[in-house]
Amino acid sequence: MCPAADEPLGKPPPGVFLRAAARLGVPARQCVVVEDAVAGCIAAKAACMRVIAVPEGPALGDPRLAIADAVVTTLEELATPAIRAV
Repeated sequence: MCPAADEPLGKPPPGVFLRAAARLGVPARQCVVVEDAVAGCIAAKAACMRVIAVPEGPALGDPRLAIADAVVTTLEELATPAIRAV
């Protein structure tokens, strides 16, 4: 696990996601991030990763989530064919 609190700049700088990809030995461009916050979506896109947003609370309906490759309302939607194609 690579919590953003361990990164000097936190999010939205992409360090937390880049470090996670490096630890997994996976190129960033092959990663998909599931994120509930706008700052996390921005960080993941800055890391050149695909993003699936699952917003809640204040992030619901935030137009900045358009940066995500897909937006779903529940984690169950991650199993749908359209999301698996992301």
